[in-house]
Amino acid sequence: MGRRLLPLTFRTLLVAVLLSSLTGCVWWRLYQVYDQMAAFDTHFSVQHDKSFTLLFKDPVVYSEDFVFLAKLQPTHKAVYRGVHRWDYFFQKVDQHNQPVNPAIGFTWSLFFNTENRLEAAELSPIFLKIVPPAFLEASIRSIAGAAINATERQLKADVSKLAKITVPLPTKNSILAVLGAPIGREKVSAGELLSFRFLLVSPDIEPGYESRAISTVKLTFDAKTERLIKMSGRYAGLKIAINYQNLIAL
Repeated sequence: MGRRLLPLTFRTLLVAVLLSSLTGCVWWRLYQVYDQMAAFDTHFSVQHDKSFTLLFKDPVVYSEDFVFLAKLQPTHKAVYRGVHRWDYFFQKVDQHNQPVNPAIGFTWSLFFNTENRLEAAELSPIFLKIVPPAFLEASIRSIAGAAINATERQLKADVSKLAKITVPLPTKNSILAVLGAPIGREKVSAGELLSFRFLLVSPDIEPGYESRAISTVKLTFDAKTERLIKMSGRYAGLKIAINYQNLIAL
């Protein structure tokens, strides 16, 4: 009996901590999504061919929640047959935040149902050149059971229990062929780190949050194989960091 009560007691305490430190309904809804991750295939599904789409079977989060969190409006909004679509377009820029020529960019699209709840999120093909679909799905699945840092509002995932991926990682040359020249190069202990800068095209940014429109994507490549081993970046206020070495079958 005591063993059955322990997980429930822990979860109850965790929710209490979250509600006391992350006030507001937005954070409670985010916790609900986090909780759904424990039964991933029950609440979500993934589709990927040219793009990558995460489908929410039991929508929780509202469109307004994204504006509250990011302080940014999407590039474009449209409604088709009751489905609201928000497109966030990130264009590559130089050191002076000027668009490069020829133009390079990727899109993050969100789809909301008639109740304005998120039912799908889609990433355009160019993003999958940085994060191959298999690794992106594994990273999302790893959120289940991730440690919650209420103060920093961060999740630290444990990928040790995930099945290892055998898909080859992209090479530095294959990524450069798509993204073009980086704005920065530096030697690191693992190999070489390349930086790329993207600017979100947004018609409305809350004053004081202009820096959130800038996304610096950092890619680390192995010194010997020149294959991608780490990625970090911030997209419309959402920070993502993936260590591919923890996901691959050696």
